[in-house]
Amino acid sequence: MTRIMIFVLIVYSMISCEPKTERIETRKTENKKVSSERTFKRGEEMSNPNNILVPEIHNLELSYITFGCACPNWIEKEDLVKDGDNLNMDHYIFIEPENSKLELPQSFDVFKNNIKVTGQFYAKKDYPKGTKKGEEELKRAKVFRYTKLEVVPK
Repeated sequence: MTRIMIFVLIVYSMISCEPKTERIETRKTENKKVSSERTFKRGEEMSNPNNILVPEIHNLELSYITFGCACPNWIEKEDLVKDGDNLNMDHYIFIEPENSKLELPQSFDVFKNNIKVTGQFYAKKDYPKGTKKGEEELKRAKVFRYTKLEVVPK
């Protein structure tokens, strides 16, 4: 009787292992398709040096939104009103100064001020220059490179 039970357990374990193996192999091939984008090492520069600027120049008024994640934090004033309570991350952008003289002043208050910027978008979603790989996963988004910056009250 015990031999029969042992035989049944062995057969059952062999049968139950087969689908798990197939699922693991399927996941491996799916991961290969998904991970076609370049992965970065911690501390490595993530922006694409080959990304080009679109020729069209824009004047944007942007609001800064604080998230609890590594996300693009700037949104156009019109999109903020339009989205309301709905969170559409496609409307959020990264900003990048043309040079270090144009960086946000230390006195900038996200609760009291917006910014008006003049510049161009990069052709492809990317990361701003100088963005380094950290612990948290950061998704690519639209990047706006500005050549003029003005702090304005909300």
